[in-house]
Amino acid sequence: MFKLLFELLVDPLGLPINPVYEYLVMLVVGELAYQFAYEKTGVLSHREYMNRGQKSILHWGIRLLFYFVMWTILRVGIWTYGFVIDNKCVSIISAICLIALITTIHIFKYIEDKKRLEAIKIRIDNQKEGNK
Repeated sequence: MFKLLFELLVDPLGLPINPVYEYLVMLVVGELAYQFAYEKTGVLSHREYMNRGQKSILHWGIRLLFYFVMWTILRVGIWTYGFVIDNKCVSIISAICLIALITTIHIFKYIEDKKRLEAIKIRIDNQKEGNK
């Protein structure tokens, strides 16, 4: 019963790629979802006593959640890849801006750390002079 419900829920979840590749990718995702759910159900059922029905519900719930999360990650990754390929100029400009932003942040952190170290050095020198 749960398998039918699972199949009905995940059947419309496709990927915008070649159908052969989609079938292979979703086969791998389905297998990963099964293995993940099987492992987690086993771990959880050893902690608490669960009957067969509870284990089944838990297994199919975990499997559906994992499948949906993996499908979403793949869908976003494929969309991002398509966007980058279709908009090369925008992607290159965005990457350059991101690198420039990260570099600027690192430069400001370096300057701030250098100022802090200089202030600490001045305090230590003042304390040494005061102790003499």
